Amino acid sequence: MFPKRQRLSRRRDIDKVRKTGWRYMHPTMTLRVVPTKFGYTRSTVVVGTVVDKRATVRNRVKRQVRHMLIEEFKALDKNTASFDIMVTLRPAIIKQTRPERLNVLRSLLMKANIVKK
Repeated sequence: MFPKRQRLSRRRDIDKVRKTGWRYMHPTMTLRVVPTKFGYTRSTVVVGTVVDKRATVRNRVKRQVRHMLIEEFKALDKNTASFDIMVTLRPAIIKQTRPERLNVLRSLLMKANIVKK
């Protein structure tokens, strides 16, 4: 789980990212990014019922992607700019393996210039 200050949890913050964020898309997930001045990166993972009707399936995928984000944030340089990030998962995510999900997430983060190669 993210440390409390790295969670993007307030509705108005999530709406701001959804409405004004830069969007990077892949058939399995969408990444939206807004630069901030907090000095640290906050994020959230959104999974709708369109992915799967069963909450257990949605929660499992959400936890996996959240864990991947945590690992990517640990690798970030402390001097890196801060962002608000929202990852929205799509139905095709269910058919992917965990390494494939990680590769997609890394490629989207690289496109957004959040992580380096």
